Amino acid sequence: MDIAMLGVGHLGEAVLAGLLDSGLPISQIWATALPEQRAAALADRYGVEVSTDNRSAVTEADLVLLSVPPVAVAPLLKAIGPDLEPDATVVSLAAGVPLSTLASSVPKGVHVARAMTNIAARARQAATALCAPEGTDLTELEDLFDRVGVTVTVDESLMDLVTAVAGSGPAFLFSLADALTTAAVDGGMEPEAARVLVDQMLLGACLHLQSSDEAPAAILERIATPGGTTRAALDVLRAGHASGTVKAAVQAATARGHALSGDDRPEPDTPAGPDHHERSAVSPDSPGSAGSAGSAGSESSGGSAGAKGSAGSLGAADSGGSEPGDIDSDHF
Repeated sequence: MDIAMLGVGHLGEAVLAGLLDSGLPISQIWATALPEQRAAALADRYGVEVSTDNRSAVTEADLVLLSVPPVAVAPLLKAIGPDLEPDATVVSLAAGVPLSTLASSVPKGVHVARAMTNIAARARQAATALCAPEGTDLTELEDLFDRVGVTVTVDESLMDLVTAVAGSGPAFLFSLADALTTAAVDGGMEPEAARVLVDQMLLGACLHLQSSDEAPAAILERIATPGGTTRAALDVLRAGHASGTVKAAVQAATARGHALSGDDRPEPDTPAGPDHHERSAVSPDSPGSAGSAGSAGSESSGGSAGAKGSAGSLGAADSGGSEPGDIDSDHF
């Protein structure tokens, strides 16, 4: 299967790196990126052919992965439409772009699907959700994304929620990691030592959670000994309504996905007061930054897409003020 990856920014590069690490041959991948310096850097880094010309990249491609901002998807598809193979499959990694928009933007006979993944694809630990029109055989796509993590199929009605939880979710964890590291440094620990301890602690906790049959709430209840240090910490988090705030952040990211798709449903109410299910070990300071991080990509990159989206060269791969070596064309 020959693959064209269009708009290789942070997310696209994570998927590219994961696929290559999984053993996918370099000769099967073509990619595009902007500006030319970014394309050249990617080619040097991974050994794949990278250009700024989308139309030439999709020629003879069986699968086309779009990792450009949401507003750039439809213009880009119309630009490359004449060059797509008659039975090619186009997969959008962009938040909020419905299957109906994808289908109406490609020639008849071209298949479409959506994938929501995250930057853990680089380490081949991504959580990916796929959806496609009814009757579509997703076996090849599942096999492809299984190379970079775990893959599930969902109904399209759930994709905005998946975006909030699995797509924006890493930002929640990064926010927690930043808060924990900062607290350790503020307490007198050396920054390097704090980073090592926090990173390994989070990795170990995630691996334990993945290998356990217990629900997270049950694990929390078991390890939080009454009168102990963990219980004292959890009491502070619960007093700060951390669980409810995280839920509100998920709702905000989901609502942003609805808005990107043109859904005019009302914004969700932010939970007020304590949540009796509150057991999440999340810093009370983190949800604000995590929530904004989850939606920042779509807002910042969305404004830069229009001018380049209709061109034959890369559709809105760079987002405004990014430096050439740090292009952000993420999906959310």
